[in-house]
Amino acid sequence: MVPQYQPPPTDIPPKPRLLALVKGRMPARHLSPRTVQAYVGRIVRSLRYHGMRHPTVLGETEIIASLTYLAEQQRVSRGGAGVAW
Repeated sequence: MVPQYQPPPTDIPPKPRLLALVKGRMPARHLSPRTVQAYVGRIVRSLRYHGMRHPTVLGETEIIASLTYLAEQQRVSRGGAGVAW
């Protein structure tokens, strides 16, 4: 008799996704909805630039390349580019 597949226990909640964490912390900073929208947009562009990889797995050269791209190609100011990181 072949044992049946048993899925892993579901009592461990999944980790919150990056954008959910960001959006959840924005109200605590008393930011306007438009500012939150702008920050999330910049974060999404940064994630797409790096192929949807989480920022914690990126190296220094990848972050510098992303900030350089924002400054030179997208003409984002230094302060604005820093928001994505």
